[in-house]
Amino acid sequence: LACSNTTSSTIATDVIPKSRFAEGMGMFGMATALATAVAPALGLALMGKSFRVLFLTATGFAVLALGLFLLVKTPKLVVEKNSLSFQALYSKNALPASTIMLIFLLTFGALENFLAKFASENGLPSGGVFFAIMAMMLLLVRVTMGKLADQKGEGL
Repeated sequence: LACSNTTSSTIATDVIPKSRFAEGMGMFGMATALATAVAPALGLALMGKSFRVLFLTATGFAVLALGLFLLVKTPKLVVEKNSLSFQALYSKNALPASTIMLIFLLTFGALENFLAKFASENGLPSGGVFFAIMAMMLLLVRVTMGKLADQKGEGL
């Protein structure tokens, strides 16, 4: 998962045309966010059937993802070799955005787990409604804002 997130983001930034970069990254981010929104609801539904069904479905998705990965064609890039150092891995410019994402994702992860447990303990639907609404809103915002940012600029 860690390698997939890192490499797929890097490949996306290399192949998306600069004229449609905000829209392309918005769609790329939407796919990631959509999977994050749909997976808990799907996992809870499959877990309700049996763990065997859950693990077989997860295995099927992993095999499908591996097959799709083998079809990806990436451009050859010339990269200059630099020595590996802490300064090469760290950027002060990325610190504010990284801090915001860390706080947001820690909160979101806790919320996802709380919702699933709270719903099951109180006889409520599995929390799938929350994740479905979140997925729809992600889709709406990503599709509209990416195009708008490419047309008007990121500062709007």
